[in-house]
Amino acid sequence: MTAYSETVDHQTLARLQAAGAISKTMLVAEPEGWALVVQVRRTLYPLAAKRGGIRHWRRMESAVKYLAAQHITHFQVDAQDYETLKDNTPPRPDAAEKLRRAHEAAAYNRWFADQVNEGLEALEAGRVVPHDQVMAEAEARIEARRREAKGGKA
Repeated sequence: MTAYSETVDHQTLARLQAAGAISKTMLVAEPEGWALVVQVRRTLYPLAAKRGGIRHWRRMESAVKYLAAQHITHFQVDAQDYETLKDNTPPRPDAAEKLRRAHEAAAYNRWFADQVNEGLEALEAGRVVPHDQVMAEAEARIEARRREAKGGKA
């Protein structure tokens, strides 16, 4: 990464562009990603990130879209460190896996909603087993399993 003494924020960049003060615009490949650097007089200023440091884009296309939104249509590309950029770019998550998980979640949500609706319908129709009866049956099953685990001894 090139050392810069100062950065410009988004609003300053817009004002410099509107005033015609930018003499050169460059997209520079750095290990962290593509950086936008503008030259005003003889000084180079990278675009600052909102949380400090230099703003980087993983993909050059995203940086170009940002430039177009700022009405900056002419720029140079410095790809001297492009190889380090490619090595540092994390892989994209598998879209198929993400989609599969989304379908599973939607199917579970449908099943759960069906279970709730069945329970509500049973409650309205009076087909609900009292809590005490359910607990007594569960405790009887648990006790039977305990007896089986002890070898059938009471």
